[in-house]
Amino acid sequence: MSTFAPGDWFAIPLRFGLFAVGRAVAVDRRGAFIGYFFDRFFERLPNGAHMLGFSPGDAAIIGVCDPHGVRGAEWPVIATARTCDPRPWPVPVFRTLDARTGNLAWSACEPNDLRRTIRTASEPADAGTRNWGLPMTALVAQPMSPDDVEAELFRRFRVYQNQLHRKYIADMQRSIASRAM
Repeated sequence: MSTFAPGDWFAIPLRFGLFAVGRAVAVDRRGAFIGYFFDRFFERLPNGAHMLGFSPGDAAIIGVCDPHGVRGAEWPVIATARTCDPRPWPVPVFRTLDARTGNLAWSACEPNDLRRTIRTASEPADAGTRNWGLPMTALVAQPMSPDDVEAELFRRFRVYQNQLHRKYIADMQRSIASRAM
């Protein structure tokens, strides 16, 4: 079970020796946590100094992560709020669209059991301040497993890697074309 405390930064091991990072902003009594997960990748285990440049608006995924599956040191704590960034990060209000009816619904997490949600048919009054500056596409209303988080972050790494590869090929083609002239 996870042993994160609010404000802890942790590393998320991915395939091929890569790491991503996350931050726990709220933790319930069973260990479930609201996490901000980032799609910046490291070739070595990052440390607290690497976390200084991150802000809530940089998150790729924001949601509740079930602690089951995060065993021992698999997602090691690399910095705490005391040693890195003591600013509180918002616990967001989640928004979902019912595909069948097209109706929007809002939900907030129950503080004592983050896997339980409080749903409302209208936007809560504090949603604007709690979600200010957060990427709406990053908000995931359904609880995630650690495997879900790791798979999505690795998928994002592959997209990033493919973009770099395409840029490299385009630069090489321009270089060859300029030499041919």
